[in-house]
Amino acid sequence: MILRLLGVPVGFLSVVETIYLLSAAFFRTAGVFSTLLLYYLGAVLQGCPLSALLFLFSIDPFLEALAAVIPKQKGMIRACADDISVTISDLHC
Repeated sequence: MILRLLGVPVGFLSVVETIYLLSAAFFRTAGVFSTLLLYYLGAVLQGCPLSALLFLFSIDPFLEALAAVIPKQKGMIRACADDISVTISDLHC
């Protein structure tokens, strides 16, 4: 949804959906692969180079929306990678 709102081309969105739709994983224990197949539904995959980009595209609008509802004189937002800190001096913003 965020990528669509940001104007990302439909072709790129289709590629991302194909990669992430019903992604699957096997376990390997003692060198033997499991027969159990896990499906990921709606989550970015850890270690996937595209995951960081998708995270950045989604976190930036969230931080902007958060900053819009917290006046600068009453609070502070700090974000570094996936660590977010919000400090509010007055709960009646």
